[in-house]
Amino acid sequence: MGAFRSFEDMEVWQRSRELANYLYGVTSSEKFQKDEFLKARLRQLPVEIMGDLVRGHDKASGRQMIVHLSAARAAAAELRSLLYICSDQGYISNEVFQKGTSMATEISKMAYGFMRYLRESIEKQKQTDGNKKDDGKNTAQSVPDRQ
Repeated sequence: MGAFRSFEDMEVWQRSRELANYLYGVTSSEKFQKDEFLKARLRQLPVEIMGDLVRGHDKASGRQMIVHLSAARAAAAELRSLLYICSDQGYISNEVFQKGTSMATEISKMAYGFMRYLRESIEKQKQTDGNKKDDGKNTAQSVPDRQ
């Protein structure tokens, strides 16, 4: 994507990395030792978010980036859902729950904002391309038919 030189420049990726590191720390507690699936999933989801952002960044089009941003948002939503389970089972404190859900929500909102920006950019590009065709400068339209 042209807006960022590297995926590391994307603030949403940086926040996802912070969330991953936070949850690695949280899931290191003894309470998670008895629930390996939940522990693994809480560690995987932020990594999936980061991966979706990286894959989207390296795609050639805004439309493909939107697909990956949508996948990142879905992973953030799943993560929030799992944090409810963690809270319900007494694996995490209310403070950890609030911080984790807040971080995941922030990432989701940032991804949505980026998606909206890309959609608007695509729409503007369509309009610009349509105007070029209408002004007669499009070479395909200005070439006379062969007889």
